[in-house]
Order: sequence, then structure tokens, then C-alpha cells
Amino acid sequence: MKKIFFGLSLFMAFSLGSCIQDEPLNSECDIEQVSVVSENQDVLFFSPHDAVKIVPSASSNIVFYVREGFTDSTALEALRLDMKITPGATIWPTSDSIVNLRDREVVYTVTSEDGLWHRDYRVRFAHTPSLETDLQFENFRVEERGRYEEWFERTDEGTLINQWATGNPGYAISRSSAVLGEYPTVAYDTDAMSGHAVKLTTCDTGDFGSMMSMPIAAGNLFIGTFDVANALLDAMAATRFGLPFNQKPLRFQGYYKYHPGDVFINRKGHGAAGAHRRTGPLCRALQEHRRPRPALHAGRRQRADAPQHRGAGPRERPRAHPGRRGDEGRRMDLLRHPV
Repeated sequence: MKKIFFGLSLFMAFSLGSCIQDEPLNSECDIEQVSVVSENQDVLFFSPHDAVKIVPSASSNIVFYVREGFTDSTALEALRLDMKITPGATIWPTSDSIVNLRDREVVYTVTSEDGLWHRDYRVRFAHTPSLETDLQFENFRVEERGRYEEWFERTDEGTLINQWATGNPGYAISRSSAVLGEYPTVAYDTDAMSGHAVKLTTCDTGDFGSMMSMPIAAGNLFIGTFDVANALLDAMAATRFGLPFNQKPLRFQGYYKYHPGDVFINRKGHGAAGAHRRTGPLCRALQEHRRPRPALHAGRRQRADAPQHRGAGPRERPRAHPGRRGDEGRRMDLLRHPV
């Protein structure tokens, strides 16, 4: 009897073990975060925050911006970059390698755990670029697949500056049937003050968006970047407000029109009874690090039916109040002087 029981136990253990397969090796090969390790961080950066870069999944170019007035390029000759990569992947050069980034870029190659995929990342240092502050919304193009518009600025010399971002790439995932003109953020010229404006509309995300507990998507236009890989997992993390700004804004001026929706919709996609209508969320924020380097975060603007203009009087332009919300709109005009 004991022999029969022992034999049966071995058979059952063998049968169960044969059904359990090894977990497949990871096929991802991404750099998720890069940190500069150097004894000269005070020379290189305004703030320790500038020495760390969270890398959007769609980007293969990593740029660290040095502080204004940086001239000692020898500080870039012996740096170590601490890389956080996807689990199981390998990277070359390794994180303990000393690299020379003086007037050059270094290519890092990440290979997936299963060895079938690899991806090259280019890392370099650069001076903080100047942002355009006379914003007209006349410079936009339709993205390569023809689904929505993308905005940019153009310098007097004709150089393109990609300082604008929207959540349209995320909407393209949640509602793939949307065509040009049906997105939350679109170019608009029907009732603009002059030329083109930007129309922001809260839109239904369709069945897929509802399944992801994101039944609606608000139109937005902001200075910064949008990480489409996080659009459905963490919408707030996907929206990365702000770019380095080395001037001091003195005032903020613009035009906007706003029309509230007929029905207030909550996050569950249901109409909320008795909800109060709200004004358009147009804001500008200025964040200072420990050292005085203001960062211009966002200027968002809306248009619909009722024109408004915020200002102190016919001869006085409105002034910017960092941290406060306002109703300024179509044109942002920042007068500035060096910090």
C-alpha cells in the first residue's frame, strides 16, 4: 500500500511539473532613466534635478542642458552615466563606464533579455535652447499619419522649435476611428482674432476609453512633452509640463473664448446632476529651483463663442501672476529680461 501511494505521488508531481513552463525572457530594451554622476554637478547644472532625465519610451535622444554661463567643457570629459534599464536587459557602455561627452555624443546600446532586440540611444550635452515667447499658433503641421495637427514655433532665422505638445497622440489610441478635425485639440480659424487659433474640446474617448476608465479627454496645448506610452496607464505621468526657460517673464497677455458644455460629465462618464459650470482652465506657472532658473510650464488657451480679454485697462497690459489661474488666451506675449 505504501509503495502504491509513493508511486502515485511521484506520478502526480511529474505531471504537474511538466505543465509549468518557464516564463519567456523579456523582449524590452529601453532606458527608463539616466543620472549624471560627477563631482562637478554644481559646475554643470543649476539644480540636482537637471542631472536626472526620465526618458520617454518613444525617444532615443537624451539631452542634458548645462547651466547658463557654462564654459568649462573639460568638465564633460570624464562622466559616468547611471542607467536604469528594463529588467533583464544589458547595456553597452555599461553604467560604470567613464565616457567623454565634450563636443560629442555617446551612443548607448540596450539589448533585450531574450537577445532578439536592441535599441540605440544617443546622449549629449547642450546649452539651454531659447523658447519663443511671441506665440501666434500659425505654425502647425499634420502628423505623418494624417490624424491630427502638431504645433511648433519658428525663429526669425527660420529654425523650428518643437516646444508645444498636446494629448492628441493618446486620444489616437483610445479612439482610433477619429479623423483629422475630430480630436480634442485642433487648429481653428472660423472665429479667430486673426489668423489661426487653437480650439480645445472635451471629447468622448469611445468604447476603449470607457473600458480604461477614461471616458472623456480634454483638449490641451502646453509647453513640454507628451509620453504616449503612458497615455493609458498613467495620463498624468504622460503629460510632462515645462521646458527650461532662462528669462524672467514680466507679463502675460492673450485672448480667449469659452463655451461650457451642456452636460457636466464625471470620470465615470455619467452626467453629474446639479454640477456647476466652470470657466476654462487657462494657466501659466513658473517654477524656480534652488538656484534662480525659472521654468516656463504651460500656456493653454481656448476658443468658442464669447470673446473675452483680460487686462487692467485700455492702456495697460495684464501682468503675469505665477501660481494663479487666469483666462488669457489665443496669443501669449511674454516680455522678458535675463535673470
